[in-house]
Amino acid sequence: MVLLAMYRQIKEKFYMRFYRQTSFSRQIILTTVVLGLILFGLVAYQLHNLQGFRVTSTNPAINNVATVSPFFDVIFNKRLASSNLSVYPNSPFIKSLKISNEELNISLVGPLNIGQTYTITIVSIYDYRGDHIVNKKISFVPKNIPTYSLPIDQQQLLLLQQIPQTPSKANITFLGTDALENYGVTAAQINNLEQALFNYKQLAQTVSIDTSSIAVTPHNPTSSNNSSIINFNVSIDGNSLKARIDYSQITNLRLYLYDIQNGNLLFDSGTII
Repeated sequence: MVLLAMYRQIKEKFYMRFYRQTSFSRQIILTTVVLGLILFGLVAYQLHNLQGFRVTSTNPAINNVATVSPFFDVIFNKRLASSNLSVYPNSPFIKSLKISNEELNISLVGPLNIGQTYTITIVSIYDYRGDHIVNKKISFVPKNIPTYSLPIDQQQLLLLQQIPQTPSKANITFLGTDALENYGVTAAQINNLEQALFNYKQLAQTVSIDTSSIAVTPHNPTSSNNSSIINFNVSIDGNSLKARIDYSQITNLRLYLYDIQNGNLLFDSGTII
């Protein structure tokens, strides 16, 4: 009996020690796995950033552009900023530009000439962190590819383009207007500015503000006009104009457009409230 009792005590101590060691080992393994995953994520994130801001591909591929391709998308490895975009040429074969996450969507004016080399120069483009690319050239030579052989996304857009559309501000791509918020222009006033630009040219495809040209006119304390004034250059489907906005309160805005060569007034929106 004494030997049996001693055996049971030894057995219980052994199992308790083994269980504690096993439990401790499991905790070490679990902690090691979690720390390893965190370290892997950090390394992957750093490697992604060290790659730098760059073009990863195009859609369609540069060797598969058709004479009737309705668009040419340039795809980057990072999300793009919507301001400070400059692309050359802004005509005649480029219809409009649009930023969509990591993509620069370029609408083309077709049909393109078969066998001719077309070159798009991205003069300036920024990612969401402020990194930028300058003077990136992309060239392609269109091929004679039947419409039914195009990828489905190109076929669908070509069909959509054949349907007459009612002019709408929503059909215009506005670039750089959000930069005016840095100068005290409210979101409501920016919306009214876009409405005024639509009123000037309802069938416009792309309206782009040169954000480097934005200049605030100091307010004259002796003037009875309480409006603030900003001048800037704006491109409407490749046509450069000088612009001035007078804005006050939260919504009021008035747009003036001038010939960039002789300064003649081309358009006065009147006050939009």
